Formats: sequence, C-alpha cells, structure tokens
Amino acid sequence: MADAFADLSLPTGPVAPPPGAVDVRKIKPKAKPAELVKEPPKPAHPSRIWVQVGTGRDEGALGFTWRTLARQNAEVFKGRSASLSEWGRTNRLLTGPFPTEAAATAFLGKLKKAGVDAFVWTSPAGQVVDAL
Repeated sequence: MADAFADLSLPTGPVAPPPGAVDVRKIKPKAKPAELVKEPPKPAHPSRIWVQVGTGRDEGALGFTWRTLARQNAEVFKGRSASLSEWGRTNRLLTGPFPTEAAATAFLGKLKKAGVDAFVWTSPAGQVVDAL
C-alpha cells in the first residue's frame, strides 16, 4: 500500500487547470451567498383557528343555517362572517379566524350560553377555507 501512494505529495506551487478545462477560480458569483438563500414563500392557506358552527353538503343550506344562527343570536354573531372548508364529502361552516385559541374559546363560551352547539377547530396549513 505504501508503495502505491509513495509518489503522491501536495503541490508546491499554484495549481492551474489542465489545458481545455474551465478555471473555476475566475468565475465570480452574481449574488452574495446570503442573497442566494431566499425565505420560502408563506403558504397560501396557513394554519388558523376557527369555530365550527355547522356542517353540510349543500352550500346554499349552509348559508341559510348561518343566516338563521346570526339572526337568532345577533349580539353573539355581530361582526362575524361565515367561511366554508371541505371536510371529506361535506363542508364545515366556520367563523373566524381568531388570533388565539383563547379568543376562540371565549367566543365558544358565548355560543354555548346562547345554546349553539359548536367547537374550536384549527385548520392545518394548506387547508382551503373560503368565505361563504
């Protein structure tokens, strides 16, 4: 083994590329290394916190459900809007998004006092949630 590698040694002077090869030492980058690393784009549908107030397949019927809930509990639903998200073969009827789970839970408490059955749901990143 020692005989096979006996003639290998580190070069004593500058190493030039062989004839016909590209000298990579002369290539200058167009951007600084920090500029080459970009932040990944934010997801179009980030994870958010919602309160689910109903489910159903028919979007028209969900609109009717929302209007009924909002009319019967005007003070609780004041300033709120409805959203839909697919859930298997049906849809979720949602309101939100809420800034924190505590805010969603506080709203849920108001709904429970009004007799509305609902629960807090956090949409996973990428889950499409559209306005009703």
